[in-house]
Amino acid sequence: MKRALVLSGGGANGAFQYGALKYIEEKVKPRFPNFDYKIISCVSVGSLNGVMLSMGKFDVLGELWQSPQLQSHIFDGTLSWFPILRKLLSLDKAFLDNGPLFNLLKQNVRLADIKNDQYDLRIGVVSLRDGKFRALRPIDFVEDLAFQKAILASTSIPVLWKPVGKIETRYGILEDVVDGSIRDTSPLGNVIADNPDEVIIINCRSPYLPLPEDKAPSRNLLSIAKRALVDIAIDEIFLTDLREFLTINDLLRQVEDAAPDLLLYNYQNPKKEPIPLRRFRTVLIEPQEDLGSILDFTPERIQYCIEQGYAAAENVFESYQDDKVNRFYCGR
Repeated sequence: MKRALVLSGGGANGAFQYGALKYIEEKVKPRFPNFDYKIISCVSVGSLNGVMLSMGKFDVLGELWQSPQLQSHIFDGTLSWFPILRKLLSLDKAFLDNGPLFNLLKQNVRLADIKNDQYDLRIGVVSLRDGKFRALRPIDFVEDLAFQKAILASTSIPVLWKPVGKIETRYGILEDVVDGSIRDTSPLGNVIADNPDEVIIINCRSPYLPLPEDKAPSRNLLSIAKRALVDIAIDEIFLTDLREFLTINDLLRQVEDAAPDLLLYNYQNPKKEPIPLRRFRTVLIEPQEDLGSILDFTPERIQYCIEQGYAAAENVFESYQDDKVNRFYCGR
């Protein structure tokens, strides 16, 4: 089976993804010996989880997520006024420093370790120069450092972390590269084009959960920027993307049920050719409640997110059967 794994963004809530993946590794794969992924498409924190999975370093990923010093492995700095004022006066490009994460990537990520014969790994980034979303593959890079920079860029939310200045690929240099989440938080588009037999989506936020109300008033420019950029804007990109996929999939299911012999086509494509529309067998793993701030890396909350991810995957895979066609599995 050609199975695609889609890992969304979500900062610290990526611990939810790790928990779900942990359940799959421990419970699902032993139950279905041939269960694995052909495509791993990821952005932001999903890129960190995805690249470690594609290298067979899931145990190393677990040690990272469960480390009491997790935040120190990800970034330096705080979102308080004195450090921010100093950053503004120094004309720095970001409020926080993700140097620790870059060091972590340089220690653990190697192109030679990617199991290219097993996984088609895709890392989502956006260049601020042209605004285009790119799904980069390991084969697009000649050296480890450029690949490590691409993963760093995929996790770099603008303003919070500075863009990666230059990334050398086989097809040219990308400049001012940032988190792919600003264009495609749940990177489904490039996966669907490959017509997988099954799509497993692990999201850090359900599109059916309302955005939690911010009880505190907007006190200053910093609190407004954080709420508008991190909590609302990026989150809404994800909601729109996933809702569209689920809606179209459900409409196609209704058409198939009502008129099994009717064929529908997509004419809105670059080639302007009729492409048959199809419904995708989908496994959707998502939290049943809000997980909290994407910048909260405290051990207690990270452990909570891991447990929520593990439980959500267990709930979904309770009824899972890998030989059933066009099924939709979801824990809601």
